[in-house]
Amino acid sequence: MPRTIPSGLATAIADNAASLATIFEITRRDRAVIRLTDSDQDLPIGGRLFVSAGGYERSAITAREGFEVDELEISGHFAASGITEADIRDRLYAGAFYSLSLVSPEDPTLGTALLTRGKLGRVVAKPDNSFVAELRSLKDHFRTQITQEYGFECSTQLGSDLCRIPLAPPEVARSSAYIVGEFVRVPTHASAPARIAVPVLNPSFESVTATKPDDWTEILGTVEAVANESPLTPANGSFMVQGASGASSFGIEQIVSIQSLGISDATIDLAQVAVSINVRRGTGGLAQKCLGRFLVEALDVSSNVIGTVYDSGFEHIVNLDWQLRGATEARIPALTRSLRLECSARRRSGARVSAAFDDIAVAIYDQTASPLGQPLWENRIYECTSAGVTAGTAPTYDETVGNSTSDGGATFEAAEAWMRDATIAAVTDQRVFTITVSDSRAVDDWFNYGVAHWESGANAGLGLEVKDFVASSGEITLFMPMRRLIVAGDKLRIFPGCPRFLSICKTKFDNVIQYRGFPHVPGNDYVLQYPDAV
Repeated sequence: MPRTIPSGLATAIADNAASLATIFEITRRDRAVIRLTDSDQDLPIGGRLFVSAGGYERSAITAREGFEVDELEISGHFAASGITEADIRDRLYAGAFYSLSLVSPEDPTLGTALLTRGKLGRVVAKPDNSFVAELRSLKDHFRTQITQEYGFECSTQLGSDLCRIPLAPPEVARSSAYIVGEFVRVPTHASAPARIAVPVLNPSFESVTATKPDDWTEILGTVEAVANESPLTPANGSFMVQGASGASSFGIEQIVSIQSLGISDATIDLAQVAVSINVRRGTGGLAQKCLGRFLVEALDVSSNVIGTVYDSGFEHIVNLDWQLRGATEARIPALTRSLRLECSARRRSGARVSAAFDDIAVAIYDQTASPLGQPLWENRIYECTSAGVTAGTAPTYDETVGNSTSDGGATFEAAEAWMRDATIAAVTDQRVFTITVSDSRAVDDWFNYGVAHWESGANAGLGLEVKDFVASSGEITLFMPMRRLIVAGDKLRIFPGCPRFLSICKTKFDNVIQYRGFPHVPGNDYVLQYPDAV
């Protein structure tokens, strides 16, 4: 993507009328933001303060054509930069998002020019109280080799789209269609964070001009709004979108500003805003082999892509009915000013791209008002037992397991959530502690191989895998010690683990139909056996 330089800054550079400096911003895994500049003075830019860090240096930027990864390093001193050795060793900077921009320190109001962005690679703490960080551009993703292997154990992760165990299903959306078997979460706690609907235009594709959905820009192939593609009919309203007849692919996009929704830029730049996303995905035309993808990207003030908020990946929907896709707590990167929504698909076989989209809903949350957390959901998820469209105003949901709630034309039944809220009651050491958790299913070893994720205390934003759980005492043992101090009262989210064995999939999760392993394929021991002489 070509770089955009604001006209005022470009004129100053061309006239040699401005000195230049760089500003560097890191969004860590725990959503804390570090802002540095190599200028000799602090620079206030767009309501954000970039601190002049003594000893902060960067290498020359090496940009390559094609898919080779651009190379860059930065270095600095701990005290001056705000980066600490403890944070590095806690891996808070592993995979952290960064952006590096050019600015005039004499007149920061001229704007900034983005030089590069991506994720941090290796970050090393040096003996002289300094650090060195490797910066990897977004092209680093193309170096990842993706393969699928088979074996005795299940090959997918608990809670993934292939597994379908609803660890953290999307929040129920208003005026949206649901089908039987879909799971949602319902914010029932009084301290729910401020939720603001993002004004997606024509989200159900009801406004159509000459078969084209209004307010969406066609960016690839040919799209068409249709009333049905047997046996699939629209999830909500009278139209859905898919590829036009004969099209081998299609793509549409819409860019939606979030600057006028009542959440300040400063709050967004603190990485304290999350987004809820819901979209319907289906396949018509007797389930032809077509791959569909829903993508949400974050854009800065210059409409440059600065991060991916949600990506379903290209997938083939096998069922002949609509499937819900989305996220509940996707994070919006700092500097985000708008969201880019994209529906795209490509054909593998058949006469058209029959991958279909409908009923898109997006909302953002101001987490400074009240942080998103498991207590918000009251340890409940809700399964749709009667298909229909939810009401425009949320009803009060019955939290009793097994009881139903009518929400508009849809009915939902309360069920136990897999992810539970917990509180640390006593601490033995940095690996062993006891928790109070409410879950009647939590027998010995229930949380083994799951993850305990801290929501408060010194370890907020961090999590580690659980090695052992004792139900009678609530004792948790982690595989590795937490580096930061654990104290009684820390709040956690914790979910059970899966060792990926068929027996556990059957007895613990009742999910054998989604098991992705091959337990009956003979292994090496079978191959090396002597022939039976009988």
